[in-house]
Amino acid sequence: MSNALATDHPVAHPRRRATFVSYGLVTLAYAVVLLLVQRRDGTDDFTFALNIAPFPTIGDWIAYRYESWSGRIFPEAWLYVFTTAPLIWWQLASLVLSVAFVAILVLYARLARPAADDRTTAGYVLIAGALVFLLDVPVLNGGYTWVTGSMNYFWLMPFALAGFYPLARMYSPAPRLAWPWVVGAVAAAFVAAVSAEQVGAILLVLAVLVFGERALAAARRRASWRSLATAGPVAASAAVGFAILMGAPGNAQRSTIDASVWLPEFPLTPLSERLPSAVRFVVDGLVNHGGMALPLVWATLLGGYFALRRSRTALDHVVALVAIVGLSTVFIRSLASGTGLYALYPGWLENPQGLVPAAVLAFWLLLLLATALAPFALLRSRLGALVSLLIFGAAAALAAITLSASMYASGPRVVFIPALVILVGGFCMLVWVLRQRPHAWLAAGPIVVVAGYQYAAVAVGLVQG
Repeated sequence: MSNALATDHPVAHPRRRATFVSYGLVTLAYAVVLLLVQRRDGTDDFTFALNIAPFPTIGDWIAYRYESWSGRIFPEAWLYVFTTAPLIWWQLASLVLSVAFVAILVLYARLARPAADDRTTAGYVLIAGALVFLLDVPVLNGGYTWVTGSMNYFWLMPFALAGFYPLARMYSPAPRLAWPWVVGAVAAAFVAAVSAEQVGAILLVLAVLVFGERALAAARRRASWRSLATAGPVAASAAVGFAILMGAPGNAQRSTIDASVWLPEFPLTPLSERLPSAVRFVVDGLVNHGGMALPLVWATLLGGYFALRRSRTALDHVVALVAIVGLSTVFIRSLASGTGLYALYPGWLENPQGLVPAAVLAFWLLLLLATALAPFALLRSRLGALVSLLIFGAAAALAAITLSASMYASGPRVVFIPALVILVGGFCMLVWVLRQRPHAWLAAGPIVVVAGYQYAAVAVGLVQG
């Protein structure tokens, strides 16, 4: 009997131990990078500490910022606390949220494969832990390793994922969550929606779509009305949070100040004249600053094509062609003669003349549109629809930046949320492929290799300052 008990012990079981080891490795990797972070001279890491000094309480600071700058209540609260505290507290908070990000993604993965053994779960942990390091290095530095930037970008992603989780769970065989977990998700959705325009908009649209679909299904007696007791509060919470965020009086003042500082001619330029620059800005952001987000989607689309268990149709062949064309651009980038394919001229009113720039832009627009539609076309399921919506949502979130005169002032970090959202979509696609074809785990190797290379680049950059 004692031997049987020893065998069932969670640490003694070798496969279960693999999950613990993978979490340990991911935690250690994040910890090393975060411990290398220092506050950056001449940035908001120091100016915020000076600006906060005259405000005796956190409530005073949030009220001031809400009236004069932005409605991002929780990031403003975190800035108040962590920019004046010893750096180690920010490092610990970032580490906790980094591991939470991974753990929540693993929960999503297990929705697709509830019976996954612990070795499979360990693989999910390693891939989820690698996602952040598939971002373009300047983007990653702006939204993750920059103290101020992380609280406005990366810190919000675990909350958004947690807020949407009960809605995703409704479409799986898993039992409904107990009400305390639903309450937590509702709170997380509010935090995410009230804290950043990009995150809030994507979460709100997805939550409303799920609520509408569940209501329609219940009306047709294809789903229980009880599902609305979960979808409704999450959607309402996201809506209230986003309304508070967008209703801040400071938003208008910030827009006026941004225009006067960065692009004085911005408010006077007709939308029709700004539109070409906006389109190029979005395409350039996704293509040239999205890191491995799009390549991951293309790779999983091609893997999904070969993993199909049904007869392939002409539409499936089109999806495979889109994936092959997309992946070919990754190799063309490494060629000296291929640089013209990435010349997208995203600068303000930088509208190049000639057939070649127009052809390049048209190529990428068509490829991006096809890429966004491809997951749904291939899977023809709610998962495929979700991944397609994530890609469209990421593009829309980046496009929203072009409505502000600070679209160029913020630098590459404005791509952080859109690129990470696409990476999450690619992760979902990869989980589906692995479920259909377990031997496809061999394809996960390049993900870890690329993430390791990016990880090393980030760590070296932090050491060098």
